[in-house]
Amino acid sequence: MQMPPPVRVAASVVKSTGNTAYAVDGVIASSTVGGLNLVFANVVSAVGKTGVLNEPRLTVNSNMATNPNVELWVFSASFAHPGDYANWTPTTAVLANLVAVAAFPTAYVAATASGSSGNIYLPGAWIGNSRFQCNATDVNLYGLAKSKNTHNPTTAEEYSFSF
Repeated sequence: MQMPPPVRVAASVVKSTGNTAYAVDGVIASSTVGGLNLVFANVVSAVGKTGVLNEPRLTVNSNMATNPNVELWVFSASFAHPGDYANWTPTTAVLANLVAVAAFPTAYVAATASGSSGNIYLPGAWIGNSRFQCNATDVNLYGLAKSKNTHNPTTAEEYSFSF
């Protein structure tokens, strides 16, 4: 049986307003009101199917004075989280759907001046198993981004994740 070709999926967080510094373990989201998950759509061809996570990547569309250190938590089911900047600790029920965590600790900067336009590229690595199974009623995976260091985003900054 021939394997289907690999699929690269993507989802982004666009900062609507604010450039307050993120604290360690602060949620990176588009809104400070209860946040929606990042949706990685159609990661499998049919509900409940399995797959393997490709190399995780993160790009950020501007250059900060301090480069971000970010984690992407990936789940097989959607859940509510507290919103941008909030500290987030997953519940046992949410962790039951955890697929993997990607760490993005090192930034490679395209533009050298802080605050200049240009992208920051952060190659990632999966912590744990890269195999997954989608929920029995779904073809998507869901993500939550967390800051692992103190860094100041810019307004309208976009954090783009793919795997």
